[in-house]
Amino acid sequence: MTRSSLSFSLLSTLLPLLAGCGESTPNARLDSASRDAVVRVSDQSIPLGWVEEVARAQGGHADAVAVALADDLRLSLAARRAHLDDSAEGARGSKAALARSTLQKALERARATAPTDEEVGTLSKERWRDVEVPETRVVLHAVVLRPKKETPETLMHAKSLAATLLDRVARADSVSEFEALANGVPHDASELVVQPLPPFTADGRIVSEEGSLDLAFARGAFQIDSIGKTSAIVESSFGWHVIYLVEKRGPKIVPLDARRALFLGEVVNRRVRAEIQRIAGERSGKHPIEISSAAETILAEFHDGLRSR
Repeated sequence: MTRSSLSFSLLSTLLPLLAGCGESTPNARLDSASRDAVVRVSDQSIPLGWVEEVARAQGGHADAVAVALADDLRLSLAARRAHLDDSAEGARGSKAALARSTLQKALERARATAPTDEEVGTLSKERWRDVEVPETRVVLHAVVLRPKKETPETLMHAKSLAATLLDRVARADSVSEFEALANGVPHDASELVVQPLPPFTADGRIVSEEGSLDLAFARGAFQIDSIGKTSAIVESSFGWHVIYLVEKRGPKIVPLDARRALFLGEVVNRRVRAEIQRIAGERSGKHPIEISSAAETILAEFHDGLRSR
């Protein structure tokens, strides 16, 4: 709703009309005692909330913004008297302005209340790594891989190799020693793998990245009672593991009030999207859907504004 939203050609047409319309620029002022209209032109008005919102967005003084909005309103009224909104260009401009107004109203409603417990709960589940990490483990493990072709003979060989592995690494008292002893077990390259793993939870969720570990493996790791100790043989879908416990990490829980502040931007964003979807759903059954050429620009500007606040 600023002068820059009008094309040069439209302004060129409007200026002569304004010169003869006989209206002076309204005395636009802010009334701190009222939340009602602070700018009036003919029977049209602009509420204080709009003035304040534009002032915040543009970083301008509220009085100057009120005058600018009044000028825009006068231009709009003059355009209607001249029936310029009947033109294709005027129609596109009107649709773009209405779209921006709809988004702005949805944003105002979305910001009106703090995130609810339900909204915070939903986001806490989705972003548990940020706010609700349970107890975790860091381990080094050696695994005898399941044979590609499982027969009684290949399974017996794999289990025998796992027993030898456990016997060799049971005396390890450091990560480096466990790794050296495990790799020292005679084996083919495709039979045995020794590797560290990132922190994970008792149900196998990896904390530092997306993904999860085999549940039987995770449970086996959590059964080790002391750092520097090894597990018994743990069978998983991948094979037979011997696990060395490197570190135990306690839970990290962010308080509810802190989560509300952390999730505020995302909650507002989701509320706005839900409102727009609701409006679109109500209208789609009654009116054909038309994608305005200004839609991409409007949405980009809107979401840029959300990220910057």
